[in-house]
Amino acid sequence: SLIQMSEQLMPELSEDVIRRIINYSDHSLGELRKVSKAWKTLVEEELSNLSRLPPFEEIEIVPAEGDPSSIVIELKIKKEYGFVLQSFSKFGFWEVPSVDREMYTAQKDIPLVALLGERTVLLATPKVIKRVVIREMQGRLKLLADYFRNIQFEELVFDAVDLTPRYSEEILVLIRDWNATSVEFSFLSHSLHHPDAFLVQVSELVDALTITQSYSNSYVFGGRDWLVTLAEMLRKRVSFIRIRHDDKTVIATQWELLHFVQRLNLNVTNKRVRIELNAFFERNSFGFSFSHAEDEMNLNVKYNKKNIRECVISIAHNVTS
Repeated sequence: SLIQMSEQLMPELSEDVIRRIINYSDHSLGELRKVSKAWKTLVEEELSNLSRLPPFEEIEIVPAEGDPSSIVIELKIKKEYGFVLQSFSKFGFWEVPSVDREMYTAQKDIPLVALLGERTVLLATPKVIKRVVIREMQGRLKLLADYFRNIQFEELVFDAVDLTPRYSEEILVLIRDWNATSVEFSFLSHSLHHPDAFLVQVSELVDALTITQSYSNSYVFGGRDWLVTLAEMLRKRVSFIRIRHDDKTVIATQWELLHFVQRLNLNVTNKRVRIELNAFFERNSFGFSFSHAEDEMNLNVKYNKKNIRECVISIAHNVTS
């Protein structure tokens, strides 16, 4: 075996030779760590070297196609840093064609049973992962939360989400366990009785929230009470909200917008707030902005003379200390 062979050769191998074996061996790092204390130290040093590598643009975690018992992890990094993927070949990643010409992409299949009761430092080693994208992982998020316990990233994205009560609970647990501060959702539909309550719960956990939803009969964000929901969300931790949608029920009069801003001024006074979303109106489209500088508040509502139904709403609430 590798361990028996290495124990016999250890007195004759220099650290440089051992490092070369570690970098080019087909054996897993887990096996190599078991050879001896010296090998374990050198393997861990190689792992620590990964912390000095450039950041990944994106890591995507999805179910394996045609194999419900496995998941696929896909790494994406700018081509100028393509050499990084060579370092990850020792972890079982292989390069695959990339849709984006500016990126190199590598993948690895992981059986679900391998996630049970295990943890990995693999994705905790790069300095920063810009985006972690999770797609169609209902029923599996608890395994990810445990396995990638120390993962480090800037933004967590849930793509193609069919939001069920069970999946909503899994998502909240994952956001807490991974200490996500910026979260993006792309919703397809939902079956929640109170989707607004879910959004408020998410707002309590993150600093920034982006929601995309379109062509749906069941919007997670929307309805006539959307301003009430938005105000409740902003009473929580979140300070930046961006919503992209085509829900024609997101309607407000100038008076409703003014009332909303007044409510913001009463309830959100200790943080900077920014909201970006598009709204619809029956006859005229409008854009409005809200700003707070020192003791002065400004609310501007601008009607579009071209009578275009869709417009952009931007609210800026800046509070000085």
